[in-house]
Amino acid sequence: MRFKCTFTQPVPKRREEGLAKAGIVAFHGRAHFVGPNAVQVGDEVLQARFVVIAAGQKPADLKIPGQELLTTSEQFLELDELPRRIVFIGGGYIAFEFAHVAARVGSQVTIVHRGARPLELFDPDLVEQIVTRSRELGINVQLGTEAAEIEKGSRCLTVRASAAGQKRTFEADIVIHAARSHT
Repeated sequence: MRFKCTFTQPVPKRREEGLAKAGIVAFHGRAHFVGPNAVQVGDEVLQARFVVIAAGQKPADLKIPGQELLTTSEQFLELDELPRRIVFIGGGYIAFEFAHVAARVGSQVTIVHRGARPLELFDPDLVEQIVTRSRELGINVQLGTEAAEIEKGSRCLTVRASAAGQKRTFEADIVIHAARSHT
């Protein structure tokens, strides 16, 4: 966490400085609409022809029993220590980035992705290379494997999945929600 904070904490300040140089003013605080084209932040009322709300993306609803046991990517970034066994559900860039970090510090990592190819929006040749390198690093990349349920046991979480009609189980100390939303 100390190491992570050395490069994440300065980012907002540098980003804001860059925006200011480009003529963009940042306002901090809770915003609410006070008219069809007016937003109030603190005592300031900002008016514009268009207002864009960019609130980020929420995790996809996996519609599986036990999904409340999932840890979000934001929660993952706040962990003081990485668990020994980690399962990522979903094969997007969040899963691969975090899986590489975890594997390089010694965690046993599995990525469970329902599609035949992860990172669907990226160049297929590059994706093939990252999957190969991930496996060489010891990451268990399971493609065509759909998570069906997460159960909490006395000593671990169990992800029940299916691949080509075969039942699979993966045990973990933590299961990370890394499936992208399709909405």
